[in-house]
Amino acid sequence: MKYAYSPKLRPPDRAIDVDMEKPAVVRMMKAMCRAKQRELSPEWMKQRGVKLERTEYPGLDGERIPLVVIMPVGENIGGTESGSGCSAGARDGGMCGGCPGMIYLHGGAFALPVQQSALELAAVYAKALGIKVFIPEYRLLPEYSGETIREDCLALWNWLVSNGNGQTFGVDTNNVLLYGESAGGTLAAGLTLWLRDKGEGMPKGLLLIYPALDDGDEGTGSRYASRTFYEEAAWSARSNASMWRAFLKGTPEEQRKYLVPMGHPDVSGFSMTYIEPQEFDILRDEAVEFGRKLADAGTSCRINVISGSYHSFDADLDSELVQEVLEERSDEMRKMLGT
Repeated sequence: MKYAYSPKLRPPDRAIDVDMEKPAVVRMMKAMCRAKQRELSPEWMKQRGVKLERTEYPGLDGERIPLVVIMPVGENIGGTESGSGCSAGARDGGMCGGCPGMIYLHGGAFALPVQQSALELAAVYAKALGIKVFIPEYRLLPEYSGETIREDCLALWNWLVSNGNGQTFGVDTNNVLLYGESAGGTLAAGLTLWLRDKGEGMPKGLLLIYPALDDGDEGTGSRYASRTFYEEAAWSARSNASMWRAFLKGTPEEQRKYLVPMGHPDVSGFSMTYIEPQEFDILRDEAVEFGRKLADAGTSCRINVISGSYHSFDADLDSELVQEVLEERSDEMRKMLGT
């Protein structure tokens, strides 16, 4: 191996350069991904004390967006049954008066659907924290623009939190975390900036896991040493550059700062934030720098670089290192939620 990955992890797949600007290539990747995609088995979920339900919500353009909800066993979409895993909020007649929730924005270069690894991680968080986790299956490149993808994430926040629909799920809409991994980290940070700018409420806490936060390999992107040091690690620099070009194609200039979080001139006013870069990842240095910008602007921000890790390392759920990191993440969420 070229990089000194932790022996507690299985080695990552070799990075393969993918031209995200070629629709036929992206569609082929998407088809391969869906062919391998499996839903969590009932037995797997039962062993971990969770269940999965599917629903949908309205996009800003009226389209119905699929939504996955993962929750502890004993809870349901319409509320919470007595004896469930709800860890917060008062109970009245067996119903939860307001459990915490999480919006989980998945990765996949803005082009791939929700992976089983994301469902598994959401299940871990739902059980560990007694919360309901909402995973939007937002629309994807190349059929839809980066701006449409951003709007699908905003639409979920508006529908679930701002418009009070979270209460019908037994969720305290004042106690919702925002979580984003990889490309989902781009979306989570951008959504937080939008909400802050528009005065539309803020998440209780923000978690950015190996996030992509700055576009391209030119200009500001060229100053990140990790893009050169780890360009052949689990997510390649060339794939990253083409992803950003595809994602930003046709974006109005005034909206660009919400699609490229590092480009926003003001990052003040964030809720408590946890940023987790991976040691051997081209995205490491921009994540660290974004965290420093948040801290300089007055945000309580923890930057936790995981030694020996790589992009998407947490798909190795049986790894001792991954289990240690998931407990760290859960502890950060408990601090954010005050539980």
